[in-house]
Order: sequence, then structure tokens, then C-alpha cells
Amino acid sequence: MVAAFVVTRGASDSTESDLLAVVTVHDGPPLARDDLLAGDVGDRHNSFQEPEAFLAAGGRRGRQERVLVEGTYDINRLFATVELIKKTVIPVGFVGVVVSYTGRWGKDLSGAEYSHGELVETGCRGVWRDFMMPGKYAFNTHAGKIELVPTTNFVLMWQSGSSGSNFASLVDISIKENQGAALVKAAERRREEVSQLAQGDKFRLENEGAGRASAIRAIGEAEASAMKAKSDALEGEGADKQLMQTVMLRMAEAFEAAKVPLAPQIQLGGGNGSKSNAFGTLLALVSSMRARDRLGDARRNG
Repeated sequence: MVAAFVVTRGASDSTESDLLAVVTVHDGPPLARDDLLAGDVGDRHNSFQEPEAFLAAGGRRGRQERVLVEGTYDINRLFATVELIKKTVIPVGFVGVVVSYTGRWGKDLSGAEYSHGELVETGCRGVWRDFMMPGKYAFNTHAGKIELVPTTNFVLMWQSGSSGSNFASLVDISIKENQGAALVKAAERRREEVSQLAQGDKFRLENEGAGRASAIRAIGEAEASAMKAKSDALEGEGADKQLMQTVMLRMAEAFEAAKVPLAPQIQLGGGNGSKSNAFGTLLALVSSMRARDRLGDARRNG
């Protein structure tokens, strides 16, 4: 069965525009073990329209590396079928680096100075050394892929303090945005530092306040203990002792002021007027005070 197959090029907005046909042959020897597509056997088969010529030229069954472009073809549907795919476009400002999945194994042509991989000649399996310039290509995407590499160089030139062009304005805006973001981050860091310092001061003041309170409490307790001991000393026998200590202190002060010798130089208890012994007088005074205190205690107990 022969069918007329047409590869068309329609309008620019048509889905059938800029198409190519990938042919799959259903007769002939199978592909070799490492082959993904059948290799091109030349033009003797008249673009797959003569099956016998294709097989005689050594063609194999399977998807073919050779494609069909725009035109009308009488192809036996039992011998081969076709698949329509879009052509490959390389835009301006780019080049196409071809990575081939088929072909013979080629020799590395990259040289000793190239250290990014191996480059092979066009038609071999691997990365082709020769790249494809901007344009439209009937490239079989089953046989490889094309990597787009930009080639445009951007040269930025502006004057200091000048923002007349739109590009310079955009650059100025970008710089100000970056500066604003940096200021915000700096303010956040300063806020965290102030917060940490405030927490430290609060902790220090709390500890100092607790220490001062403890010291004041200890001083108060010591003073209370001293006052209680003094109060206890002023009661009972402690009062007598306190009185004797006070009297003896006053006697010592009087002796020092009057320069009276401690060893009496006159007869004890004797003499008249100025010849009386001052020490004996003081002893009599102390005895009188003690006798009065004992009489008062006896009355209270009786």
C-alpha cells in the first residue's frame, strides 16, 4: 500500500508550520546493539520511496537518523511510517552546541589546554567541536540535543552621579534597595544587642539588690542581738554589774581629773573636813546605793 505523505509549511501561526518528518522503517536488518538510530545510507532510495533500493544500500529497520523536510512523498505505509516534529531554532545572541547520541566514536580534538571534556568532529558521537550559528535547522531531536549558549557581551557604562538613562535608573534603584536591606539588617542587629544589654543590666541590678537586702538584714539582726544582750544585762544581777561598772568608770575619771593617788595617803575613815579620804567617801556612796536597792527588792518581795 502506497500513501502520499506531505510535509507542509503553513502560515506562521499554524501548528503545522516549520515541521520535519522522522521516518521509522519496518523492514530490513535490526539495529546494532549500541545504535539508537539507523544511520544514513545516502540518496539512492529516493527519500524512502523505493524500499528495495533502501535495503540494497544497507538500510536497517528502526527509527532513521535522516529526516524529511517540506514536500510530498509517496511512501509505502507498510514499509515505513513518519512522525512530525518541529524544527530547531537558535535565536540571535546564542550558538548551538550539539550533543550527538549516534554516529561513530570519534577522536578527542579539544587539545591539552581544554579541560572541560572531549570535543569530537561533526557526525561523531559526543560533543561536536563545531557549533551551530543562529538560524533554523531540521535537526532530529531523537539523534541528539542542542544546548543554547549565550554569546552576547553586556558592557555597562555610566557616569558617576548621572542617572539619565532608564538602565542607570534601574541600577540606582537596585543599589538603594540593597542599601536599605543592609540598613534594616543593621538595625535588627542593634536592637538585639540593646535587648541583650538591657537583660544583663536587669540581672545585675536584681543581684545587687538581693545582696544589699541581705546585708541590711544581717546588720539589723546583729544590732537587734546587741540591743537584746544589752537589755538582758540591765536586768537582775546584770543591772548591779552595769551599775558597778558605771561607778568605777566615773571614779577613775574623777581620780584622773583631781589627780588623786589610788594609794591613800591619809587615814581611812578618819579626819575632819578637807582631810577626809575621797576614796572612802565614794565607797560609802556605793554601799548606800546597794543598801537602798536591796531594801527596795525586799519590799517588793514582801
